Amino acid sequence: MVFSYLFISHDLALVRMVADEVAVLYQGRLCEVGPTRHVYAAPFHPYTATLLAAVPEPVPGRSPRALKHESSLGVVPAHGCPFFQRCPRRIETTCAQIDPPWRLAEGGHAIRCHLTLEQLSEPIEVLPLYASAPSRTAYDKPHS
Repeated sequence: MVFSYLFISHDLALVRMVADEVAVLYQGRLCEVGPTRHVYAAPFHPYTATLLAAVPEPVPGRSPRALKHESSLGVVPAHGCPFFQRCPRRIETTCAQIDPPWRLAEGGHAIRCHLTLEQLSEPIEVLPLYASAPSRTAYDKPHS
């Protein structure tokens, strides 16, 4: 007997524990899809990296982090990447006007972005949300 559940959450630590497959949406549009073990390993869509960087860790002195170049959210465009306005890696005219293509990574993992898989594998700098925590990148976390 096979069971399927639709589990919706921003808590990616919990999603990692309960899901075999993950779909990451931003403003109602898919930006990354695939087996959990692949989605949680680089490369990430910049929005997935943002969500993963915000996962609280039970380490004294560490706090949730945010993108270094966080900007305010405006109206989601009809065309182009929906994450364009907040993305630290945006390609100004391309990302704003052209819908991003799907990039196919290993094992059924797909990322919808104008950046290449090689560019997506480069770390995004994130800052602590609270002044006491050290700065890290989204990829400093151990992967299992």
